[in-house]
Amino acid sequence: MIAASPRHISATGENRELEFLLLGDLREILEQPVGPQTSCWLLAILDMLLVGRPHARQSVFLPVEHAHERYRATGLETGSLIDKLRRLRDRVAHRASHAGLANEIREELREVMMDRMSSAGCLYDA
Repeated sequence: MIAASPRHISATGENRELEFLLLGDLREILEQPVGPQTSCWLLAILDMLLVGRPHARQSVFLPVEHAHERYRATGLETGSLIDKLRRLRDRVAHRASHAGLANEIREELREVMMDRMSSAGCLYDA
């Protein structure tokens, strides 16, 4: 049984560290061959990452990109990554094909994790 928090708390402190560990676990599981065991782990990790996060907004917002924002660090809070994680969770839960989406997420996770490590001053590589 997975412990679920009633609401999402912004990623700070201990929550940020747990999220970073879960992202690393997710990336590792996505590199494993697809099977019932990996599917169970995927669901557990995705549930923990997505629990209590607000769903996508009904309105569509087109961001205006300024030159200084182009190089802004990417985080898990990015709507597109959260949406991809939700789609991946749904596909795994319904036993649908998810290899293409998993590869896309794995690459995006690599960038997110490297950004987080560089902003936190970590000495190890993703």
